[in-house]
Amino acid sequence: MYIVYRDIKAEKDVSNLVIDMFSEPSLMESANGFIRTEILLDKSDRYFDKIKVVSYWENKESLKKWQTSKAHLEMHKSFRNTKYSSLDFTSIEQTFEEYELFKVINYIHP
Repeated sequence: MYIVYRDIKAEKDVSNLVIDMFSEPSLMESANGFIRTEILLDKSDRYFDKIKVVSYWENKESLKKWQTSKAHLEMHKSFRNTKYSSLDFTSIEQTFEEYELFKVINYIHP
């Protein structure tokens, strides 16, 4: 399994819009090898919310095929002329990290 972390630091007044955008159904859901997306939220800062968008893929190759696909470009274009077009991602702090899943440990608690 291959996991992508997108960390977003968004001002409080736009964080709900960012979360809504990543919550919308998208073409990514039908991409070969896509498993799921999770959205995590940390509201502890006074001025910014930290949003982590985690996407799970069967393998790195599936992710790379998606990232270079026509559908990926279309997905980004589809947000133009919507309520999300007001988001200026050049001013929203973002980082990306990618990991190969190494190990899953399940503990059963009594």
